[in-house]
Amino acid sequence: MKTDHPQQIHMDGSTRQQKLYDNAIDLLRMTCPPEGFYLATSFGKDSIVAHRLLDEAGEKYDAHKNHTSVDPPRHVDFGRK
Repeated sequence: MKTDHPQQIHMDGSTRQQKLYDNAIDLLRMTCPPEGFYLATSFGKDSIVAHRLLDEAGEKYDAHKNHTSVDPPRHVDFGRK
């Protein structure tokens, strides 16, 4: 399940964050199994970053949400969108 993000991440290449970003993309590309990744998502901030990195790496993945009764309604609505 690939999503379209309104803005891509653009960095100038000279920052520590850029190096971490580049390393994350390289690791995803090197370790992607032939069938793609299984992304277990909560639609929280960490899951959104993982989702976005997979999109930007261009790797195949299948995202799955496990709904729990403690998720706030706004969080559930965000995940549905």
